[in-house]
Amino acid sequence: MNKWFGKVALVTGASSGIGKNISIQLAEHGLKVIGCGRNLDNLSSVKNEIPKSTKGEFIPFKCDISNEEDVVHLFSFVKTKFKELSILINNAGLALEVRNTYF
Repeated sequence: MNKWFGKVALVTGASSGIGKNISIQLAEHGLKVIGCGRNLDNLSSVKNEIPKSTKGEFIPFKCDISNEEDVVHLFSFVKTKFKELSILINNAGLALEVRNTYF
């Protein structure tokens, strides 16, 4: 993981579950992690879970990846602030209610 130290990673669905855990692990290994999700409060909670002594950082970014305008804004932010992106973990998902029906 040393070769990734200081690099920029983008993790979608970073506010919970697998995306949250991946984001925390990457930050603990020294990466700058842009964690995006639909709920900024949940993303801020993730940031607060990361120890202050961590060499990397977690940058919460509100983005609904089903909204094209949000995605364009996200990548504009990445380009402006960091110039490049080294890792993209496209983890966001959508849970749909499934009903027991017979076809």
